[in-house]
Amino acid sequence: MTEKRIVAILCGTAAASLLFMAGYFSFTKPKDEGLALLTMTLPPESTAVSEDTVPAASGDVVVDLNKATLEELCTLPGVGEATAKKIIAYREENDGFLVLEELMNVSGIGEKKFEALKELITVEP
Repeated sequence: MTEKRIVAILCGTAAASLLFMAGYFSFTKPKDEGLALLTMTLPPESTAVSEDTVPAASGDVVVDLNKATLEELCTLPGVGEATAKKIIAYREENDGFLVLEELMNVSGIGEKKFEALKELITVEP
């Protein structure tokens, strides 16, 4: 079951963009008012972002590659379900990630995608 709430969030931030692209927000702007409203649809508890994600200084969420769920990995830009499954498989086969750059060993993650992700990910034991 999902729950809808009206929330205030700074539009144009990377975090807002990621949440919008992930489908958590719908955007409405009444014609007679200057304010835009974002309606946030909260996911069921089983798919909610866990405590293993932490806010970065930039306001983005940093995802721990060694602990992230499939759903959390899918919040990363350019990472869909297939790539997230490959990340999890690599993590399980190699007893986790030791350094961020190891992500490039996952099929489908090249230098370009890694550069786009490196500020949004971490690896903790």
